[in-house]
Amino acid sequence: MKLDVIPRILDEHPEHDLPCGGGLAAWEQGGHVYVCGDGLRMAPAVRQVLLGLHRDRTGEDGAAWPAELEERGRYQQDVFA
Repeated sequence: MKLDVIPRILDEHPEHDLPCGGGLAAWEQGGHVYVCGDGLRMAPAVRQVLLGLHRDRTGEDGAAWPAELEERGRYQQDVFA
């Protein structure tokens, strides 16, 4: 699987479930995001897609949003360089 597949799926089809299941409805009900894999390309791409979704839904910049999610344990990364 190419590294950009998940971010591209989210960009192109935010109304659908994620490949691993759950989708945005699960997220809005308190779901969690776990990113595991390439820390150079994939992890930053996933973060940018999440920021874009936040921006689209709230109209806010959301730059501090990922840190808030990490503090609450809703966004976690296990990545390698």
